[in-house]
Amino acid sequence: NYNLSYAWQHLTTNIDLNVSYGYTRTKALDLSSVYHGPSVGIGKKFLKDNKLSFMLNVSYLSSQDMILEFDQKGSILNTALTTDYQLTPVHRLSINWTNAFNRGAQSFHEQQGTVQYSMNF
Repeated sequence: NYNLSYAWQHLTTNIDLNVSYGYTRTKALDLSSVYHGPSVGIGKKFLKDNKLSFMLNVSYLSSQDMILEFDQKGSILNTALTTDYQLTPVHRLSINWTNAFNRGAQSFHEQQGTVQYSMNF
């Protein structure tokens, strides 16, 4: 499993940027798989004291699975949008939306949304 990543934060404009490339290889007796690809994320903080933030992440993985003598290639495209609001110093509200496209032996399209309230003490 290898991962190369770079993160950049511009403090005066409150913009965050991250890029990465991952490589994962798994091998067992009659099974081997390789997943690799890039990921990019950009975020921005708003309002006084950066109470509101938005983050967009996009990743693409190329996959190759070999089971016995069967070779299956595919890809996975994931996008995620997150918004986060600091209600008070201890209360936070987050909303996340993800969209995944998986192409290969078992192709599917999945969407998921979550709303999260957290309190730190």
